Amino acid sequence: DFVTNHIAPGQIIILHDGGKNGLITARAVDLMIGQIKEKGYRFVTMGELMKLENQE
Repeated sequence: DFVTNHIAPGQIIILHDGGKNGLITARAVDLMIGQIKEKGYRFVTMGELMKLENQE
């Protein structure tokens, strides 16, 4: 919930899937993607993000 409640335009989300909690992290990412999209955000590559930042 913390990530989805504190998301802002242009942010990069970094999560680690290693260790004992890898499956838990993978499931959380699946939930976060839906919640973030519901807020009107979209996912882009780093290259796309850089192009968007240069247009502003």
